[in-house]
Parts: sequence; C-alpha cells; structure tokens
Amino acid sequence: MAGIGLKNFKYAKLNSDGATYGTVKTLAGAIECKVTLDLSEASLYADDALKEQVSLFKSGTLTAGIDDDDDTVFAELLGKTTDSGTGIVTSNTEDTPIYVGFGHIIPKMVSGVKKYKVEFFPKVKFKPFMADAKTKGDNLEFTTPSVEATIFENDNGDWEKHGIYASESAAVSALNAMFTQSTATLQITAQPQDASVTEGSISGSLSVTASTSSGTINYQWYENSIYSNLGGTEISGANTSSFTIPTTLTTSNSPKYYYCILSHASAPSVVTNVAKVTISS
Repeated sequence: MAGIGLKNFKYAKLNSDGATYGTVKTLAGAIECKVTLDLSEASLYADDALKEQVSLFKSGTLTAGIDDDDDTVFAELLGKTTDSGTGIVTSNTEDTPIYVGFGHIIPKMVSGVKKYKVEFFPKVKFKPFMADAKTKGDNLEFTTPSVEATIFENDNGDWEKHGIYASESAAVSALNAMFTQSTATLQITAQPQDASVTEGSISGSLSVTASTSSGTINYQWYENSIYSNLGGTEISGANTSSFTIPTTLTTSNSPKYYYCILSHASAPSVVTNVAKVTISS
C-alpha cells in the first residue's frame, strides 16, 4: 500500500482509569508523522546458528510535523499555565504533561483503489518544545513546528491499533470510536460562595456539591492570590467537598481566593468558580 497523504491529527486526554478518554480534539494540521520504536531484543545461538530471536516493544517516539503550535492545545498537553487576563502562557519546571490518545488518517492506494488507513496510539505523552523561527529572505517560505511524543503501552499492553477503510467518512468514524468514551458523568450542582471573616476569630468553611452517575469523586482545593481558578497553589490535605477557612488569615493578605478541582477515574475533571474570602479587623 502506497501512502498518498496524511490528515486528521486527533487527540483526547486519557482518563485516570487508563481505558477511556475525554473530548476528542484536533491537534493541528498534519504535515508529517514519523514513528521510531525502542525494542527489547534477544537472540539465541546454538550449533553455530541463530535458533531464536525475540523483539519486544519498550517504548516509541512519535514525531509530528504540524502547521501550528496553538497555545490552547499545547498548554493543555504540556501542563502549562495560561493567565486568564493577559493570555500569557508560562512554561515552568513543575509542568506536568498529560497522557493522551493520538491518531490520524493516511490515504493510500491499494491495487489502484483509494483506501484510508487509521493509526491510533492509545497512550502518548508530548514533550516540551520550542518552534524554530527564521527571518524573511528574497523568497518567502513557511516555517512550521515539529513536536515529539513518547509512545507508551496502556494498561492492557496495547501500544498501537490500525485499520483500513473504504471511505474517508468510515475512517473518521473509526478513528473517533477508538477514543473510547466513558459513560460516567461528573457535574457541580452547588458552587462555593464568597465569605467575609474577622481576623482573630475566623470560622466557617467553603463547600462544593457535585454528583456523578457512578464511582467516586475526588476533591482538591487550591489557594490563589488573584481571582482565577488557574495556577493556584494546591492545599495539602484539602481533599473533601468542604474546606475550612484557615484561622491564620490576616487583613494584610486580604482577600484570598479559593477553588476546587473535582476529578473522577472515568470522567473529565471539572473546576469550581472562585470563592473570595475577605478578612477584616
């Protein structure tokens, strides 16, 4: 089969259950895709001849040439922080890239008939990168980014899936179906509310109410110095639906802002609104 194109770079966040995915999204326009495998190999010789040879998958590297490194996409993939006010994206040594599923479609000619091959990698993690830049010369030319991802095996030992389809629409449907969607839902039904407290006699708590169709909800509260539910500091031990307002708050650091991230093994995480705590004397 001779490949005659490449399209439909798609990804979706791998849920913590290791088997289902979040919303399927477009990575970027597809220019090129290369896969290099790292194999564990062993050979057995006997009677002056090769008797057995084994090659097993260890990991792989996927290199994708793309038309754009959209911050909306890669801030999510690489765990970067985006300032909601200015739009500035910050890369930090503590950034944690997420695991995703990744796939694409390769149009091919098979015995004179056009077919469509779907390739899917169940578990990959993209690496931080910087796009090249070049001054404009006499001849105008495009510079496009290239990104790398490490290919892992999933919990079942699968690291790649593929299939051949007669039409592009069938291939698109097959690719989307490979991103197995969870039937679990996670929804916030009551948001944490702003609070006013008095220094020296602080009491009260912030709380969130949520529901899920199945399974357990996990909670993590964050503190922030600005009114944003992004980029806050994780509060150690604040892992329930209710958070006790710290009694050590003072007027000098008023106001304080808090929010909670709710997660589920088989559903996308959700984040609460910001609750403002004002401290007076």
